[in-house]
Amino acid sequence: MSEHESVPETAPEPVGLTVRELLEQVFTLLRGDSELIDLPNVVDAVIADDSDWHRTRKGYVLYKQFTVADFGGQPWLLALGSVGGDYPCRPFCCDIFVYPCLKDLPAGTPLPEDGDLVALAQKMLSDNDYYRLSVIMGMANGLLNAVKGSDLVHTVVKQLRECVNDYVAQEMVVNHEVLSLSTLQPAVNSPVLYKAEFASAMADIIRTALENERL
Repeated sequence: MSEHESVPETAPEPVGLTVRELLEQVFTLLRGDSELIDLPNVVDAVIADDSDWHRTRKGYVLYKQFTVADFGGQPWLLALGSVGGDYPCRPFCCDIFVYPCLKDLPAGTPLPEDGDLVALAQKMLSDNDYYRLSVIMGMANGLLNAVKGSDLVHTVVKQLRECVNDYVAQEMVVNHEVLSLSTLQPAVNSPVLYKAEFASAMADIIRTALENERL
């Protein structure tokens, strides 16, 4: 190589997982060997609404597949969501939906047949407005959020709060000189990134909470 030849630059190694990559790995760990079932059509639920009397502007969570996994001897619907729609969806990124298949049914009730199971999944996923049935959600800036309400979410959030800072690989970098035109919030130059080992830690926390959930 001559002294004038340049060495090709290599892309820097990523310092951590994006929140999407994190929740994808958590979902994979939770479902284990459970089969992924394709929904006949994409199922959506409203997560943000900036509509008024002369226009409709909504953001949606979108689900294409689901699975059924056993926790504590009970079958649970699980699904990994993405987002779509108009600009109100931009602050959001992804979520993990959970729902007990046999909720409010007598003990010993068998799991619904395939067709009924798909219908149940479609109904409950479409009822997940504003992430009310999601155990955890990831934001576009990399932060993790959850909707208050259930004992399950309370348990998961309490345990995650105790350890999440230990698994942050890169803090969020915000540019306070630039505001988003849609949200009027400071622009995010770099989202929060997480250490790879956080996926198994989070999956363990959620799995234990599901196994101990009283239906």
